[in-house]
Amino acid sequence: MNRKVCCDICGTELGMIDTDKVSVPLKAEMFSSMDVKHEIPPPFLPGQEWLDFRCLQCKHRPFHEPDQITLINDNYSKEIFKILPQPTYACEKCGKEYQHKSSLSRHRSNCNA
Repeated sequence: MNRKVCCDICGTELGMIDTDKVSVPLKAEMFSSMDVKHEIPPPFLPGQEWLDFRCLQCKHRPFHEPDQITLINDNYSKEIFKILPQPTYACEKCGKEYQHKSSLSRHRSNCNA
């Protein structure tokens, strides 16, 4: 679901984010324009991660924590959205990590370490 994102410090609306697809680490490509119809650009430059993000208004880092963002609704009330990390599963033999348990299971059957 697309929601408006705002700066933690000054409350400036920055852009839109799909809360169903957001993950840690935050990347610029996860954020979209506030108004595509009027050709307003996305809030952050491609390739940037959360440490490089800067608010367009106050010039500070807009998010204090790497795993949470501030959302704002149409009534301008703020809501902290906590981003849950994607679970990873590691092979006990070789240490290789997978995002899906089924992938790890398939790997275990062929792991020679």
